Amino acid sequence: MQAWRADGLGHSMVFLGWQRDERDAITGVDYWSSQPWTDGIGRASSTIGIDEASFDPSQVHVARAYCPEP
Repeated sequence: MQAWRADGLGHSMVFLGWQRDERDAITGVDYWSSQPWTDGIGRASSTIGIDEASFDPSQVHVARAYCPEP
């Protein structure tokens, strides 16, 4: 997964799942990554929204790794 915040800060991470509200709308993401606040490799989360601390919803990209048949 690759995502950018409104302030332009981007981050690559391993997608673990979506955070959802009571209406099942996506409000955030759980991920596994390496950053200072996890003291190395660990689990973290971030909101998705329009404020500068959240990931910009138009700049959240999730992909699945695929190994083609030989």
